[in-house]
Amino acid sequence: MFPFFHCICLLIFYSLTRSINGWTNNFLCTEWFRKSFIPQSCAHNKFGKPTLLIYNGHGLHLTTTMIDLAIENQIHLLCLPLHTTHHLQPLDVGVSGPLQKAWYRHAELYTAKYGISIARRHVVKEYWEARKSAFVTNTIMQAWRKCGFYPLNLNIFTAADYAPSISTSTVNHAPALYP
Repeated sequence: MFPFFHCICLLIFYSLTRSINGWTNNFLCTEWFRKSFIPQSCAHNKFGKPTLLIYNGHGLHLTTTMIDLAIENQIHLLCLPLHTTHHLQPLDVGVSGPLQKAWYRHAELYTAKYGISIARRHVVKEYWEARKSAFVTNTIMQAWRKCGFYPLNLNIFTAADYAPSISTSTVNHAPALYP
């Protein structure tokens, strides 16, 4: 399908790929797992202990091939329940927001400095610069704390978090041409 593009830039390794429709799929997810996650997690595993990969319950994030690869490489897979990532996924809870702000700020500074918006060919390089300011240890640790993962906090959620959703609108907001 599409080859992965591997780049070592300023001693930072990253992989890029694409799909026809712009969304991930089983093939791309499995290739990411095989070509990026496994080598990088193994390289950082200094103690030879199993690695834990926490992922959301989206159907395209797990294949039988990935399960086999995980077993072969001592990777434990923990699937978050569907529709809970706003509470349980550290990236959603506390990292994506600061990353989005850092990206907007970086893009504004870039535009102010060069008088033009970021060209497509520079997006990855410039995004990486913004990412470095948002993906810092303190931000990531706070996100894990907010989710109750570390330190472990089983009382992180209130009764309201388990309550059924409340309808806030009685007006149908479907498009006019919707059948």
